[in-house]
Amino acid sequence: MCKASWCSFCGIQYSAKEAEEVRRRFGVENLEHRLRKMRLRWFGHVKHRDENSILRRAMELEVESRRPLGRPKKTWGKVT
Repeated sequence: MCKASWCSFCGIQYSAKEAEEVRRRFGVENLEHRLRKMRLRWFGHVKHRDENSILRRAMELEVESRRPLGRPKKTWGKVT
């Protein structure tokens, strides 16, 4: 269902609605906040694994090569 349909369902004019108001009425969490919580929960599961686990080793891996020119890519650690 598109945003306009949700807004008309709630009785809010689409042009005047605010994202927080719609989230509050539906009880929906902010997407960025939800993704961050999910990443941190996954991080906790990986940290509690055995030291020799491939997931744990991959997470702690340091790459020694140089990055290509241009905007650097976001790493998992910086996003979380």
